[in-house]
Amino acid sequence: MISDVRPHLSYGPQMNADYPKKIMNRELMLADVPEPGSGWNSISRFSLSFDGYEYAGSFEACADIAYRVKITKDGSLSDLRTFLFFMQRSCNHVGSLPDSDDMQIVSLVLEKIINRLSSVRGV
Repeated sequence: MISDVRPHLSYGPQMNADYPKKIMNRELMLADVPEPGSGWNSISRFSLSFDGYEYAGSFEACADIAYRVKITKDGSLSDLRTFLFFMQRSCNHVGSLPDSDDMQIVSLVLEKIINRLSSVRGV
């Protein structure tokens, strides 16, 4: 039921006491990233640890980056995180969960993030 999902999709401390703190890319650890195939609640929470609007500079630019990542399934670490952020915001706006096709892309993006962190951190 959508009403059961909504509290987990909110944005900002006024909406959710468990609002995640922002994590800069340089501070991002493997332990922060949900495993591909994780439930939407943990992915949603992680998605909000990055502000895609701030990174992109506008809603439109954020949407463009997210669309490009969705099509190419690749991008910089910030672009990948922007895709997740925008997916979370889109789902929150319409009050639904991502469909199975979008969840497959989300899992691929999480895998790319994990691989990037592993190669940079030497894990």
